[in-house]
Parts: sequence; structure tokens; C-alpha cells
Amino acid sequence: MKRLVQVVGVFLGIVVFALAFLRAVQLENMLPLGANDVGYINFQHSTLTAQQIDEGLSKVSADAGLEVLQLSGTTGTREVKIISRGANQPAAQVSLAWYRPVKHGTLLPAAAVPNAPHSGIYALKGSSTARASFEKWLNSIGAVNTWERFTVLQTYFLPLAYQGVLMIFGVAALLVLAAIFAWFVALARSRVIRLSAGHFRREIIFSDNRRLLKLLGYPYIFTLAGCLLGFAAYRPSLVLQLIVPVVALSGLVFLLLSSAATVISLLTFPKVIDWVERKPLVGRFSTIAGVFCAAAIILSTALTPLTYRALLVSRENELAAQQAMQLPERYSVSFGGIVDESRDYDPHVSSFAAMAREKEKAGELVLTRQKHVLPSEMPLLSKQGYQSVVTLNSQAFQDLQNVQGGCSFRVASEVSKDSSLVTEILDAILLSPDKVRELKFYTCPIDEPTIAVENQGIYALAHQPLVVVVPGVDALAYEGMIMGYATNGSIIFSNPKAVIQAASQFGLNLTADSTKDTVSVYAEDQHLGYLVNLLSIVALFIMMLLTIYTSASIMTATKIRSFFPLFLAGRAISQLLRWNIAVDMVFVLLGVGAAVALSWIIEIPTPYSLILLVACWLMLGTVTIRHFVLKNALHNQAYRKG
Repeated sequence: MKRLVQVVGVFLGIVVFALAFLRAVQLENMLPLGANDVGYINFQHSTLTAQQIDEGLSKVSADAGLEVLQLSGTTGTREVKIISRGANQPAAQVSLAWYRPVKHGTLLPAAAVPNAPHSGIYALKGSSTARASFEKWLNSIGAVNTWERFTVLQTYFLPLAYQGVLMIFGVAALLVLAAIFAWFVALARSRVIRLSAGHFRREIIFSDNRRLLKLLGYPYIFTLAGCLLGFAAYRPSLVLQLIVPVVALSGLVFLLLSSAATVISLLTFPKVIDWVERKPLVGRFSTIAGVFCAAAIILSTALTPLTYRALLVSRENELAAQQAMQLPERYSVSFGGIVDESRDYDPHVSSFAAMAREKEKAGELVLTRQKHVLPSEMPLLSKQGYQSVVTLNSQAFQDLQNVQGGCSFRVASEVSKDSSLVTEILDAILLSPDKVRELKFYTCPIDEPTIAVENQGIYALAHQPLVVVVPGVDALAYEGMIMGYATNGSIIFSNPKAVIQAASQFGLNLTADSTKDTVSVYAEDQHLGYLVNLLSIVALFIMMLLTIYTSASIMTATKIRSFFPLFLAGRAISQLLRWNIAVDMVFVLLGVGAAVALSWIIEIPTPYSLILLVACWLMLGTVTIRHFVLKNALHNQAYRKG
């Protein structure tokens, strides 16, 4: 039991370091370079010239003690460029270190990019008073600004709103509770002996709690220290920034551990009357042990589809990223400074549409959009087996034809001949009926999905797609859709600087992100999410072994006196355990049923062979552990009697 508790301590150390690292990775996207706030500033409505804005930024930042950083786009991509404006600018370009291994970037002085528009995404480093002074100055010159204003709690918990993190939280909590319960159950005899020797109950509880925390704490601390040292060798400039969240999370962990240990210690403290009457000291905990055991067995089986789904998502996004890497470099644009849509967005719809048409004529605009086929919305397409509709302009279609390992497009002549089907498509993806004769329809083989942007400029696989090639962005039903598609990343550009500069001339503030970088980082995030899910399942299996061992130990302590004569009479151990094993089998079957139901709910065709393999592994584990525990107890009893 001592070794098991130490293993749990090591696991807890790994989990806490992983959570601290995940927090750091996500936080540097939220608040880059340790900034205190991030937001949009639009100087378009200000009467100041560019030189006056620079002078004002320098003065207000120097007076307030504030560092003002302008971002070239979002910080969730591989390549990040940040412009230092105001006071305390670096003399030359400075390389930046990031927690994400493949991420890199540079910090530039404002003089290095004299033509960069001042409007954009800004990060502020400084006190709340300094930031308030800066916002007051922005308002005084008529600059539109909006800020995230993250609280301390948000900076700790929002980055952890990561796929699989809640699952690992729950599994780690269950595992630790099971380990604490098993530890105190194993100490029942020792506690009664110490109590009968004159030790006070409070003294025994305090001593056992301290010993438990040491058994958990030392492996936990050594594991954390090893992880931090390993990270220091890899990213020495960033390791100090991990120490504070690690210490904060560790303090919270030990507070929760102490509380849980105290409560469970009190609940599991044996009664002297049971010792006097020679009753099993832990017999009354068999129900609790059974609940832990049932939860571990059912969850281990039931959550298998979630891990399988995470694996599929990870593989699909990896394949989408591989195909996207073969495309020419494209950029999605983000719209900043949109505080009042009627003032900051709506007046620019026509101007943006006109600019988009010009860029498309020059071959610098790509339209690529994926829409999933829902039976309620597109019944005719659904009946024909299509799972998605991909809208492309001619430039996007040409790009995808050159992707190796992508779709081998073939003309879907049967679609264009079916007027009701064409009408359904036009209504579903909002295309102009006037352009129907210019539309071209293609399909892909079942085993050859293509890629298309699903949201925010992120390419995703489109399975069994109907590809609709439109003559241009004018084929969209409404002019406002052009700007709307650009907002969600379905319209992307090959020359972002020209787009940003053209948009700034009619008062629209844009930033740009590389679609290749975006899809690569997204694929890495999905793979990380799969690893978190996998770690959760492994922890559940460990918990299952621990809870079965505890349950078997309690059952053996309760029934050893009745089992021993039967064992001497030649009764096989498997016969003595048939009832307990049957109950375990029921739990396994419940887990299988829950796994099948979950697969149906989340619409993931999890192979039944995988679920059955996990179920067989659990059955083998329960039978082996229960047989081992009872066999050892019977042999020890025979040794004492003999």
C-alpha cells in the first residue's frame, strides 16, 4: 500500500506540472509577454496624425510607467511579431521565447516598422492605475478601445478550460480519494493497537495524516522538481514564470489533500468494540469500497469512446494540417476595434466587398467554406450520402487539385441535373439563384476527404463532400456575406499587407494570421487534448486496480473466518469468489452499456472490439487481484494456524 500511495504522489506531481504548463501555454496566447490586459485600439476616429499618436504613446506610457505592445495578429500562431510602442522600446529586434516548442517570434521597435498602422490589437503591461490613465488618454483623443479585463481567477482558470482537463481533474481527484481511503483501511489494525496502548485518538489521526502527506508529498515534490529541472534545461528563460503557478497549484493541492485526509481518517477510524468482539475492523467500509470499485470499473469502460474520439479528432486535424501545408500561403483577417457595429462595422460592408472583388480578380482571394449536412436542413443531400458541402471559388479549387493525397475530384453531373437538389443547396449555403448556371459540382471518393475552412481560418477534413465551385464571391446571396465570411475565416488572402492597408483607407482595422500556422497549432492542440484524455484513462485503470485491491482486502478481512474452513475442505478459491466476481462482471457490463450509449450520443462509431478489449482487460484484472488477495490471506491464515 505504501508503494501505491507513492505512485499516486508521482502521478499527482505529473498532473500538476502538466496543468501549470498548459496554463502557461494558453496564458501566453491570452496575455503575451506577461501583459496585464489585452484589447483593440482603433485610431481611425482620432484627429491625431501618426506622428502625434507616437508622441502621445511615448508620453503617456512614460508618465504612467506602462509598456505598450502592438500585436501583428493573434498570438496563437507559430510566428508572432510584436511592436513595442511608447516608452522603453528595444533598440533593435529581439527574439522572444515561448512555452510552445514550435512557436517563435520577435519584438520590434516602432521605428523598424514605420508603415505599420497604429490601429490593432494591443497588450498592456503595468498597474491598473497606469492602464486606467492610458485608457483615459485614448478616450480623450477619440480612439475607440475595448479591453478584456481578465481577473486573477480568470487568468488561472480560463487557460485550464482545455479539452480533457476537466476529465483529468476528476480522475485525479477520484484516484487520490481512493488511495487515501485504501491507506486508512490498511491502518485499521495498527490504529486499534495504538489506541489500546494508551494513545489518544486525536494523536493517532494527526500522526497518520502526517505520515500519509509525507508519503504523497515527497514523491510529489521530487517529481515536480524533476519536471521543472527538465524544463529549465529546455527553456531556461521561462522556467521562473512556471514556479508561481506551480506553487499556487501545489498549495491548493495540499490544502485539499489535508482536508480529504482528515475527513476520511475520521470516517474510517475503527471502533474498539469491534476489536473486543473480534469483528472485522473494516467490515463496515465494504459499501464505500464497493462504490469506489464500481465507479472505477464503469468509468474505465464508459469513457473509452471519449478517448477514441480524441484520437480520431487528433488524426483528422493532423491530416488536415498536412494537406494545408501543401497549399500556397494564405492569411485570414481579424476585425479589431468593433465596439459599436452600426459605427465600426456596418458602414464598411460595401467598401470591403468592393475590395474583395478586386483581390479576387487579381488572384489574391480564396473562398473556402465547409458546412455539415444536417438531415433536417438538407434531406435530399443527406439521403444521397453526402456529409458536407464545400463552397470554393476557382482559385481555391485549383489549389486543392494540386494537393498530394487529397481528393481526386470528379464531376457530379447527377447533382446539376436535379433542380430540387440544386435549390436545396442554394438555400442551405445561401447562393444567388442568378449564378446557378455558373455553378460546378464535384464529389470525392469515400476514402479521399478534401479540406476546407470550418471556422476562424482553420482547415478541417470534409468527409464525403459535395464540392460547389462558384464563379466568385458575387455568387453569395448577400453582399454582407462577403465581409461575414472574411470575419469567420472562410475568405482568406494571399497578400495581407495590401488588404490591411486598403481596409485602413476606408476606416476598417484588420490584423492577419497565417492559415498554415493556425491549422498547425490547432492540430497540435488537438493532439495534446488526446494525450490528456489518454492520461486520464491510464489514471482510471490505476484507480481501478487500487479500488479492486482495497475492496478485495476488505472482503477478505470480513469473510476470512468463514472461508478458511471451506478452503481446508478443498473448496477452490474461484468458487469462494464467484459472488464477488459476478458483481464485478455486472459493473463491467454496465460500463460496456454506457460506452455503447455514449458512442451513439456523440455519434462516434467506436469499434465494439475496442470496448470489448477494455472490458476483457478489466475482467482479467478483477479476477486476478481478488484471487491474489484471498489466496495470500488464506495461506497466511494457514501459516498462523499451523
